[in-house]
Amino acid sequence: MAETTKDDLIMVKIIKGAVEEKGCKLSKIDFGNQVIKIDGPDEVIGECARAVADIV
Repeated sequence: MAETTKDDLIMVKIIKGAVEEKGCKLSKIDFGNQVIKIDGPDEVIGECARAVADIV
């Protein structure tokens, strides 16, 4: 498993804040495999995904 860096932790906080602002919850981030999983109500999940896309 890859070591978590300070930059990774900063990115997690930024992404977490963005998805929570839209009404979703960050459920998994795996930078090594380039996976970001978010959960939320169907009516806002698209907005949450766009918020993540804008960041990365």
